[in-house]
Amino acid sequence: MVARDRKPKLTSAFLIVIVLRGHAQRIVILDALDNADEAQAYIENGLKKLKLDPSDIKYVIVSHAHGDHYGGATYLKKKFNPKIVMSDIDWKVFDDPSFNPKRVPLFDEPPKRDMAVNDGDTIKLGNTEFKLYLVPGHTLGTLATVFTVHDKGKAYRAVEWGGTAYNFGPLADRLQIYADTTEKYRAILKKERAEVLLSNHVTFDNAVGKMGTLRERRANQPNPFIVGEDTVDRFLTVLGECALATKAYVEANPAKEGAETTKRSEAALGDPTRRAVFKRLRRGNLSVREIADRMDVSRPAVSQHLKVLKAARLVVVRTEGTRRLYGVDPQGIGALRSWLEGFWDETLTAFKQEAEREATNQRR
Repeated sequence: MVARDRKPKLTSAFLIVIVLRGHAQRIVILDALDNADEAQAYIENGLKKLKLDPSDIKYVIVSHAHGDHYGGATYLKKKFNPKIVMSDIDWKVFDDPSFNPKRVPLFDEPPKRDMAVNDGDTIKLGNTEFKLYLVPGHTLGTLATVFTVHDKGKAYRAVEWGGTAYNFGPLADRLQIYADTTEKYRAILKKERAEVLLSNHVTFDNAVGKMGTLRERRANQPNPFIVGEDTVDRFLTVLGECALATKAYVEANPAKEGAETTKRSEAALGDPTRRAVFKRLRRGNLSVREIADRMDVSRPAVSQHLKVLKAARLVVVRTEGTRRLYGVDPQGIGALRSWLEGFWDETLTAFKQEAEREATNQRR
């Protein structure tokens, strides 16, 4: 494991060395840090320090489409030509017109689309198999990677849980998705008998502290990374319970969620072409072809704009036979309207109270 110190958090990348027949080695990297400099300093040079050959890297599995995990992938691809693996859902994030790779200057641009995987897919090198599970929550396409590790000749099942924080804003529906994911994967990881829990941020698995303990470990002492099945299960239980508690708070404070909805709507409608697409839907449901008619925009571009509008809860998609029809999302618009109405009620009430105070002072 390598960890890059970026206060207030640490980002991790893990390497798995697979020995094939004839002592040939193959390397799999889990996550690629922030940028090319870090990939070179911590992954490439780290491998060399361990007397390993970076050209043996065959796969880089990127847990999700955030820059602190994909940032170094382009460098590794150009220099060593491994397969860059990410979920199909998160590869599509980079195609979204609203995606801005320069939003955080620390992160390098994302890699070009390479190997896309879906829930339950596997990657096999020699006798080692990596199971890739889709765990929507942190992003909609986050991956959990399950594989076998060895300690003193004994095999253990390990899981790298690809995304932990609720960093998507006060969205009740996303929090419910997160809670549902943890419940589903409690059963799956029990079946996998996962005993080693890894995170790509060391604040969540205390990896740095465990590495220190491991360095001083005596022959009869346990490996601190082997936490046991009960701890893995408890980790997911706490994640799910916290997601539901946060959801309850969001639903009890609709003004804050409405403010977030307004922010998303403003961002989505800030583009003039996207506003024009949205206006086309005011009179009813339309297909991409029908929206693109009479507009100087290609159908693929219209599709991308609709993705942004859908993410902002301004648009919904319905299927009628083989047709996909887009329309205004009444729930999203209703939440936005409720917040705006509440905002104006509060503003007008405050204005009225101030006017009455001023009138009272003048009478005195």
